[in-house]
Amino acid sequence: MRVVLFFFAFISIASAVFIDDFFNLPDHVLARIPLFAPEGVSCNDVKFKYCQAEFNKALNIDQSLTWRNGTDFLKAVKKAIVSNGTDIGFIGTCQARKSFYNCFGDTYSACVNNYYLISKMSSSDKLSNAYRYTGIFKELDFVCNGGFEIAINEYSTIIGLDTSTTAIQCMNTFDSSITHESAQICKAAGTFSTCLQNYFNQQLGLVEGWWACEKTRSAFAETCSQIRCLVTSTPSN
Repeated sequence: MRVVLFFFAFISIASAVFIDDFFNLPDHVLARIPLFAPEGVSCNDVKFKYCQAEFNKALNIDQSLTWRNGTDFLKAVKKAIVSNGTDIGFIGTCQARKSFYNCFGDTYSACVNNYYLISKMSSSDKLSNAYRYTGIFKELDFVCNGGFEIAINEYSTIIGLDTSTTAIQCMNTFDSSITHESAQICKAAGTFSTCLQNYFNQQLGLVEGWWACEKTRSAFAETCSQIRCLVTSTPSN
């Protein structure tokens, strides 16, 4: 029995990545999130399409996947990381993200932006696809830059914590509070970041706790500027 349990635990961790699906929420909930238009620069759709194609090519994922099918795109990126081997896949994804960012020049924030993507939607598009798409890159922007050293040095340990019962409970509480209090998304996101930070503080250390908080904060930075992540034993948001 122990061997079987260990096997399934190993499979669960081996198939996981620490790119969270924060925006797995109904569209009527997402519709209440405030949107902010990018200032001073416009998105070039032709360049956007080219940069997307190059990113997909780098990760060997379906060329048809774009922000319009963000849910499938999220799954494909996660699969690319896992299929190329944990840390190696992660490093390759970070390299693809860097090239994707550089491809846009100074128009990255104008294109990978919920306000812009939603403005381009047709009646058949879902809000969740746009939010999941931008959410992926917001998380990668952190874990591939300021959070990279911790992510790569403690990859397996972080995966184990991020897929633990405690971390899942933090996420479930977030999902529940958002569903019932849509207008208080920033409060819920702050509580979620604190929940994860406390857990990582206890299991790893204060720096890793900051990392868990900051990864969450990055996903909501566009909307919730009041969330703060500090290296502390008593986080509060």
